[in-house]
Formats: sequence, structure tokens, C-alpha cells
Amino acid sequence: MQEFSPQSQDPSAPCPLTRAAWDRTDSIVLVVLVAVSILYSYRRVDFVHPPFEDAAMLVRYARNWADGYGIVWNRGERPVDGATDFLFMAMIAGLVKIGCEATAAARGLSAACHLLSVAFIYVVVRLLSRCGRALGTFAALWLLFGPGLAYADQAFGTPVFALSAAVTYVLAMCAARHPTSRRCAAFAISALILGLIRPEGVLLSVLVLLAMLLKTEGKRRALAWFVAVFGILGTAYFAWRWTYFGHPLPNPFYVKGGGRLHIDGLRTSVEFVRALVGPFWLLPLCAICFRRQLREAIIALLPIAGFAGVWLFLSDEMNWMGRFQYAAMPIAIISFLALVPGLKEELRRFQLDQVAAYTRVCVLALLTLAGVRALRAQEATLSRPHRSDGRADIGKQLRQFRDKGYWLALTEAGLLPFYSEWNALDAGGLNDPVVAHTGRVTPEHLNRHPPEIIMFHVAQDEKRRFTGQSRFRELGRALDDYATTHRYRLAAMYGMTPFDVHYYYVRCECPDADSIIDIIQNTPYQWYADGGACRDWRSWFPSAAAAAP
Repeated sequence: MQEFSPQSQDPSAPCPLTRAAWDRTDSIVLVVLVAVSILYSYRRVDFVHPPFEDAAMLVRYARNWADGYGIVWNRGERPVDGATDFLFMAMIAGLVKIGCEATAAARGLSAACHLLSVAFIYVVVRLLSRCGRALGTFAALWLLFGPGLAYADQAFGTPVFALSAAVTYVLAMCAARHPTSRRCAAFAISALILGLIRPEGVLLSVLVLLAMLLKTEGKRRALAWFVAVFGILGTAYFAWRWTYFGHPLPNPFYVKGGGRLHIDGLRTSVEFVRALVGPFWLLPLCAICFRRQLREAIIALLPIAGFAGVWLFLSDEMNWMGRFQYAAMPIAIISFLALVPGLKEELRRFQLDQVAAYTRVCVLALLTLAGVRALRAQEATLSRPHRSDGRADIGKQLRQFRDKGYWLALTEAGLLPFYSEWNALDAGGLNDPVVAHTGRVTPEHLNRHPPEIIMFHVAQDEKRRFTGQSRFRELGRALDDYATTHRYRLAAMYGMTPFDVHYYYVRCECPDADSIIDIIQNTPYQWYADGGACRDWRSWFPSAAAAAP
């Protein structure tokens, strides 16, 4: 049977994903990889500790949807498109509907997709790229020990998006090899699903399509199916969501885009992609050195470089451990390893088989040592202890007041609203269309539902003057001004240092003000997984404590 290589583009040839290169040993290796992945996941994914801030927002939407309120931020209010992971949110809502706990559903779904990705990578590397078992195992372990399980541990849907991206790319390469209507349709539908999981999936699908068109002779058929699926099904979904939410794009795009270029976001994106792909970058760099491999190297780099570049147009806020760029990782592994057969052909010209056996053994030993060290460094990215989070702990204590119609106004709109189940005004705008489109929170907007608690995160100096990025500085100032002019009591200021602080104000007219203040002041407070013991704000700024109402 004819083997697949990057140079063979005969459209009459069979799909590269055949079983010709698979034997019993591969099945054993795959079973061992799956077993190791399950054991490692059991060790790394904690279903008890609080999720990450952004993940808690999405799970709140899913829980409200499962309970029959629609895709809403506050129950009983109009729909809000603050959850960008639409299809992931729908899957969580479905699991909650059948009895699963919301955060456990998110973690379990993400962890399962990560395990599937590990197995998928090994199978594809062996059958599509025609690499040896050692490379296939290394690629699978590189993905396993990457940040995928850290995302699942924090209840992000990133592994779901990454698995969909890998499947979409493989279907594109199969269609490029033999562009039948069935394969082109499968790729187009998979690309649509990728776009439904996250909006940037549409951009990634277009980049994969461009790479596919450069590899196939059946450009018209592939392009026609892509345009038809996105033109009919994609347009129908877009029209529905615009009608349902009242805006064409999700709230975070209006907040994070800002109508300007984000050079820092691009720089961060490139750095994360470089780190995620790791040693596999050597393959396209080597391929570029050979004229006959140059075109294939460019095609392999196109989706990766393009996807890293799209983050020039969005802020990288909440880009925890490169989760926005993670989908490029499995695609890069698959596409870069597909260059290996061609590189082997080029290296045969140097008659390396005539090199002394001792030298070859030494080189192999060095490569093995380098691979083990790389895997150990990759695994170290997950070595972060779990600690309690003060916002989650306070939210759990505030849940006793959830039926009293109390409101929160806050910039940290994840854990506190999720665990307290209070109504919440997201001053950051991610879950509030008014703030997202105006760029600020006004007293008039706050007066619609005067909040019982105002909480915001801000940087400050020793005189309590707010510093940091202008958007967060203005948000903090607006909330602080509202609290100091509308009879609020400063309950606490918490932070790992006095200069990066969470403020808590409580409305004096609230019937439960004393109980709420007691909860805020006496709950052990920590941020994320970085520690930081509970601190008394009065010891930081005595003059501010004396002036507090």
C-alpha cells in the first residue's frame, strides 16, 4: 500500500489514515498510554477545590441554563453572552440536567477530552505522520504532561477545544489527500463545531482551510463544502445568537478588543506557543533548510503562526498558562511530525547509515536524555499546590442570604457570584452588556439595583491612590467613589501585599450588614494558589482606618 508523505498529492490515493502501519505492539503501547494517562489524571485533577475565576463564570451560565432560566447571568433577567465557550457550556448544562454537579461536570468533561487527545495524538502520529513508536510515545507524553490537566483542574474547557482542533486538522489533511465530498463535508462540519466551542475556532478553521487548500488539487470542492456549511449552518447560528443576545459578538470581545492593537498580547501569545510546542519546533526549522521541504514546512507553520498572530487584536487578560493558545499545541505536534518522512529522505543523502554504530548509539542516548529532561520540565508546569480561595470561602458563607434578593457589584465576578448565588453586576463588563459597550460603570447603572456588597481588585500606592492599568484603575475609582458617597462601610482590604488589594464595602442600610461584615472579616482569605495569609487592612493604612465610617 502506498505510504503517505508530504510530497505525494495524488487525489486518487487512499486516505493516509490506514491500518497498514499498525500492529499488536501499537495496541499495547496505546493501552499503556491510556492507563498512565488515567492514573496521572486521577493524581492531578481535584474535583473539590474552587475553579478559576473565568471558569466559575461559565459554570454559572451553564447551571442557570440547566435550571431552565436560559443563558443568563442573573436568574430572571435577559440573556447575556458572557460565556464564550458556547458548546462547552451546553455540554455542562446537559450534564447538570441529568444530575451532575456543575464544576465536577466541567472538570470531568475537560479531563476526558484531554485523555482522548493523548490517545488520538499517538494514533495519528503513527498512521498519518508514519513516525516510529518512540516519537509517537514522546508526542503523546508531551501532550499528557502539558498544561491540559491544569486547565481541567481549574474547570476550563480548553482541552475540549484542543481536541476539536486536532480532529479538525486531521480531517483537513485527509481531505487534502483525497478530496471526496464526504471527507470535505466532514472537515467543514468539524470546523463548524470548533467555531461553536469557542469563537476563535472560526479563525483557526480558516487557517487550517488555507493549509488544506495549499496541499490539495480539489480546491473547489473543499472550499465549496466549507462555504456551504458555514454559510448555511454557521449563518443560522449567528442569526440566532444575535437575536437571542441582542449583540453580534460575545461581551468579552467588546471588553478585551478595545478597537486597538495589543502588542503585549501578541508577544505573550508567541511566547506561549513557543513553550507549548517545545522541541517539536526543530522539525520545521530543519525542513526549511531543504529546498524540497520548504513548501511543506510553510504549510505546517501556517495555522500555528496565524493562530498566534490573531491575539494581536485581543487583550490577553485571564490567559492563564497560555490557555488561549493551547489549541495550537496538538496541531503543531501533528503537522510538524508529518515532516519527518520527508526529512528522512533528505538525510539519506548524507549516508548516515554508514556512521559508526558507537556514534549512533551515543546520539540516540543524548536524544533520549534530552527528551526525558524535556518531559520532566513539561510535567513541572502542573506542580502547583491547591489552596483555599478567600472569594470562594466568603461566597459559600454568603449563600445563606441568597433568597433575600441581595446584589453584588464587583470586578472579580467569578467565585463570589458562583458560590453565593447572589445577583451580580459585573463591573468589568464581561457579563454586563451596558458596561461592555460603554466601557465604564456609572452611578445610574449601579442605582438600578443598589448592591449590598461592592468588591473590586485594584493596585494602589502607600497613600491609597489607585494605580495600574487605566481600565482597572478607573473601575476601582468608580466603585470606590460610589461606595464612599452612598453610605457603605469599608469592611476589609485583603491582599498578598498592601499594594495589590481586594476591597470589600457593605451597604449600611442592608438588614444583614453586621452579619455580612462579620463573614468578610473572619473568613481566612487567600488568592488563587499563591498563598497569602489573611491580613488586617487597618495595620496597613492606620490613617485610612481612622477615616473609615
